[in-house]
Amino acid sequence: MAALTTVQTILDEDLVGNSARVGAVLLREMQRLQEKYEFVGDVRGKGLLIGMDLVKDRETKQLLSGPASEEIFHLALERGLLLMGYFPRVRINPPLVITEAEAREGAAILDDVFGEVERRGLHRQ
Repeated sequence: MAALTTVQTILDEDLVGNSARVGAVLLREMQRLQEKYEFVGDVRGKGLLIGMDLVKDRETKQLLSGPASEEIFHLALERGLLLMGYFPRVRINPPLVITEAEAREGAAILDDVFGEVERRGLHRQ
């Protein structure tokens, strides 16, 4: 019965469609961050599963250090954004019910975090 109710909710609330719509918005936001910050390497995703690599050097694809990556995780957490960090790789995997506004808010928090990383030179560690 629980499985049927879950499937019915997914269908009734068009969560698959929401995943595609909001995921596209979120992926564009992450690609914008990639253009803005030199330490954001590869950005990839489908639906609401998005990944990004944090790098010291985009050309060599040398990954960001562990301590710098951990600091990014903590800076995001302090601002209310929980990242799934397999640092220096970040997985963004919000719930299927996330709204576009919430996705944009999360992207704005990440933009703020990355701005601080750049100001403090953490990406050079």
